[in-house]
Amino acid sequence: PEEAAEWVKYVNTRWGDRSGGLLWELGNELWGDFQVGYPTIERVADRTSMFSEAVKAVDPKARLIGTGGDPDWFPEWNAKQLTNAPSAFNYLSTHFVVGDADVVNKNASPDFIAQAVFALPVALERKLKEMHEQVQNGPGKDVIKTAFTEWLFHAPHGRVPRYDNMGGAVAASGFLNMLMRNADIVPISDMTGLVEFGGIWKKRGRVFGTPAYYAFSLYSNADISQPLQVETDSLTYDVSQGVRRLPEVPGVPYVDVVAALNDKGDKLTLFCVNRHVNAAFPVEILLDGFTAGSAHAKSLFSDTIYDVNDEVNPEAVVPRPQTVSVKRRNVSINLRHESVTVIEL
Repeated sequence: PEEAAEWVKYVNTRWGDRSGGLLWELGNELWGDFQVGYPTIERVADRTSMFSEAVKAVDPKARLIGTGGDPDWFPEWNAKQLTNAPSAFNYLSTHFVVGDADVVNKNASPDFIAQAVFALPVALERKLKEMHEQVQNGPGKDVIKTAFTEWLFHAPHGRVPRYDNMGGAVAASGFLNMLMRNADIVPISDMTGLVEFGGIWKKRGRVFGTPAYYAFSLYSNADISQPLQVETDSLTYDVSQGVRRLPEVPGVPYVDVVAALNDKGDKLTLFCVNRHVNAAFPVEILLDGFTAGSAHAKSLFSDTIYDVNDEVNPEAVVPRPQTVSVKRRNVSINLRHESVTVIEL
């Protein structure tokens, strides 16, 4: 704890306006015996409290993230952390770095694995709501939220959706949609690996972005600030014996949409993911309280979800303009299978 406090003090004297109040995570995956000095579940709450008190003694404005459990096994660990006073930390962390080639169904086809991976954000959304409900049932109600400080879809080969191929971009966009829908309870998130993994690569002197990098670009450059309610009427599918961490995911919508306005309220952006492995969907968008004068759309897709960008073809998979029809409060677009589309009205 003393070392943590000294570190916070050191950074605060050199960062920004030197007023402190930075966000700090108290340890990383402390439930893992691969971490130096990891606490047992019986000691984690007390250790977290000690570190919190030490940090806040040198910076009362510091915002803190306590180590939480992963979405697929969190209840017992988080319950221990939540025995602390709500003032001990502002957030509980969670991680989901998943090997998505590891499915329960040993005879799974590539299409089955792809749909199981694309369903993971749906399963995680349900788990995050369970995590929030656990917090709401304790003294940290309306105070403690979730910080999703690591997430990644990885695999030992590129024949499944993973961080560096088009399938990884579809999975990442589904994840971003899920985070946007739940920003009130999960206000902080970051993916594992901006450099390499799902972000920026360099090989033989060439710097290039993965397909997921371009998905992030579509989302992060959107002019949005006010989330809107979206009601989606989509066909669904069920996953059974899917990715081992979350193998059962019923009722997965093929088409996933979130929407938001800009500050002025004169620009509406929709983020659309089509999870279907071989079917395009003609989509009708009905607007309530907004009249569209014009529309622009970009779509990210490729011949297969296993396509990648590399040093030879650095822009093999990039967003392309997409045709969209606008009639005031009715918008029509065709969403290609295994694609990510952003529509600006």
